[in-house]
Amino acid sequence: MRKTLFALIALSALLAATSLPAKEPRRHKTPKPGYGTVTGDVTLPGEFEEMSPGIFTRDKFPIRGASITAITSQGDTLRTVSGQMGEYAFGRVPEGKLAMRVEAKGYKTQIAIKEVIKNQTTCQYFDMEKAEEQPKQ
Repeated sequence: MRKTLFALIALSALLAATSLPAKEPRRHKTPKPGYGTVTGDVTLPGEFEEMSPGIFTRDKFPIRGASITAITSQGDTLRTVSGQMGEYAFGRVPEGKLAMRVEAKGYKTQIAIKEVIKNQTTCQYFDMEKAEEQPKQ
């Protein structure tokens, strides 16, 4: 009797285990990247001028139409052109490293690496240098 009772309990436990739906394996969700913005300007720095003893100022001249290219850490390429006052902006940039390159005719190419932080604005100001003129032959 004891063996029969044990066999019935074991059989019912086995049937219950096989009739339960199998648990799906846990899936780890890949976190969605956060986004930030990147702003700045492209300018040509002027000469330093002494406003008063020991206090200097320097004008900056905007460079409009400069080509700004940015590559995100995810491999996306973003492009824009500087505006009338040399300003530029990228919206919805994925958080992480951002490689930036600025080119403008008559100026040396500038490169910068920035860290974009979720829900924040990252600023990058480019002070351009005039390119050396190639002698005409």
